[in-house]
Amino acid sequence: MKWSIKKINEACSDCNCDHKIDDIVYSIIMLKPSNEEDVFETDRFDFCDECWKKRGISDHPFWKCNFKEKEEDNTPRLPDKDVVMNLFKEKMEYELKGLEDDEIREIKVFRYLLGLMLERKKRLILCHNKYSEDKSIDVLFYKDSKNEDIFQIEVPYLSEEDIEYFQEKLKSLLPLSGVKRKETSNEPEKEPVSEEN
Repeated sequence: MKWSIKKINEACSDCNCDHKIDDIVYSIIMLKPSNEEDVFETDRFDFCDECWKKRGISDHPFWKCNFKEKEEDNTPRLPDKDVVMNLFKEKMEYELKGLEDDEIREIKVFRYLLGLMLERKKRLILCHNKYSEDKSIDVLFYKDSKNEDIFQIEVPYLSEEDIEYFQEKLKSLLPLSGVKRKETSNEPEKEPVSEEN
């Protein structure tokens, strides 16, 4: 059984005035039909102190809290998938002929790691694998989810040290999407009550 409850509204559900920091806010939830089994969908309403007093005693469970400011979260977001895709295509278009062995290996590793990132982001779809004689995966075949282009990527051998090294190099090549913001909880510390004491 799952409950789906939205975050606090930025404005009062009656007068539409924006809540200010530390304003008292009264919140109620109402059940509504859900298309998913064992999932309870809800509508949420948040009222300023003045509108709440005008409404009188609520017939629904409610809670009271102080409206809090959004806080900055310094955890960086993952790179945008279009940025990753552009770098991936750039590495796939490299002509390897005439390059030094170390340069060829680096490009192949970047292709592989970027391919895995794009698979996770659902931009690339794994079609099938080619196996070597020892039954390990030798080549990955990916399809672009947007235009059906096929990419063939060799699977390099990577030690733990290699993975850490190339991940750091990728970070320097991929700009992050910025800084996320997180909301300070505006939820009650106690269970909802049916009326204020």
